[in-house]
Amino acid sequence: MRRVIINADDFGLSPGVNRGILEAFRHGILSSTTMLVNLAHFDDAVGLAADNPDLPVGVHLSLLWGPPVSDPATVPTLIERDGCFPRSLLVLARRYALGRLCVDQVRMELRAQMARFRGAGLTPTHVDTHKHVHCLPGILAAVADVAAECGVHRARLPYEERLGHSGGMGRAQPRPALKARLKSRIVGYFCRHGRAALAHRGVLM
Repeated sequence: MRRVIINADDFGLSPGVNRGILEAFRHGILSSTTMLVNLAHFDDAVGLAADNPDLPVGVHLSLLWGPPVSDPATVPTLIERDGCFPRSLLVLARRYALGRLCVDQVRMELRAQMARFRGAGLTPTHVDTHKHVHCLPGILAAVADVAAECGVHRARLPYEERLGHSGGMGRAQPRPALKARLKSRIVGYFCRHGRAALAHRGVLM
C-alpha cells in the first residue's frame, strides 16, 4: 500500500506559522513537519512539539535566511556581511559554482543545527532543506553525511517529474507558471544523482 506524506516546512518561522502547522496536523491535513532551528521562534516551536509528542518533527536544515547556529567567524563562506545567510538560493548556487562555498563549513553548520535540535530534547524523524539547497550536489552530500552521522535515515529529495497541466478524471488543470516549470527542471537536473548519493549513505528518500 502506498501512503501519501504531506509535510509542512518552516516550523519555527513565526508564531502564526507554528500554530497553523499544529492546527493542520490536529485536523488530519498534515503528516509531519520540519523545524527551522536558526530563527527567533525556534523555542516556540520546540514548546509546541513537546506538548504534541505525536507530531513527527524533522529538521529543516537551512543555509538561507537568518543567522547561522555556528559562530559566524567559523563559516565565512556561508554568510553575508551582516553575519546572516543569504536570502536567495541563486546567491548560494553562484558561490557553489565558483568554488567559493566551503563544503566543510556547510557540514560544520549542519552539524550545529542538528545538535541544537537534539539539544532541545527532540529526536528528528527526517531531514530536508530550506529552499531545496541540497539540490546542489556538494550540499546534498553534506546533508547525507550529517544525517547518517546523526542516525537519521530519511530525507526528502526535491526531485520532481516535469510539471504537466493535464489533470485526472478528464479535468484540465491550469498550466504551471513558467517560473515554477523552470525551477522544477533546474532542481530535477541537479538532483538526478541524488538518489544514489543518499542510498550510498543508507538514507531513504
